[in-house]
Amino acid sequence: LEAGSVQIGVKAGGVEVSVPWYELGHMLVAGISGAGKSNFLRLLAYQAIADGAHLMLCDLDETTFPMLENHPALVQPTASDAEGALQLVRDALAECDRRAELYKQAPGYPEKIEEYNLIAARNGWEILPRMLVVLDEFNATVTAAGGPESELAKQVMSLAWRGRKFGLNLVLSAQEFSKGIIGKVQSHMQTVICFRVQSHETARAVG
Repeated sequence: LEAGSVQIGVKAGGVEVSVPWYELGHMLVAGISGAGKSNFLRLLAYQAIADGAHLMLCDLDETTFPMLENHPALVQPTASDAEGALQLVRDALAECDRRAELYKQAPGYPEKIEEYNLIAARNGWEILPRMLVVLDEFNATVTAAGGPESELAKQVMSLAWRGRKFGLNLVLSAQEFSKGIIGKVQSHMQTVICFRVQSHETARAVG
């Protein structure tokens, strides 16, 4: 595979299907322990790193990303609780605000990161790296933060509809997803990866 690409399947004729990680857009990833979810999240992170991206990670159990704890691509320490997750999402939204101001100052009115970076390269400005924002065990984290009407849930919704324009890809993963927690944000998710899950409710919730 090319650096930054993720293999997501094999066609009937045996042809591998691989795409750049960022073309998967915002993602829902579901799967019980041992089904492959954590390995897939690590694959995304490593392919993002290979592509020069920065990482913002929430790892509630501190078992998915311990190997990246001191990696230079990590923007800030990995969040491990609901409070840390909220601060991480706030910081991601602040980066969206910063990039929005940069877009406004650029000629040609860029609407996405590829357009802005072309202008930036021509003018010798800062090239904006893509960012991968992963909230692992999202369902449990939002529940701990107060549920679907919590500030965390609302801020995640804001990041979901704003992020891609500014080069931030959001990944929400969990062993179980309830419709109440994932319902509002689901329409902003471009890709769903469902490993083996333990309930029909989760399968239906992620589509």
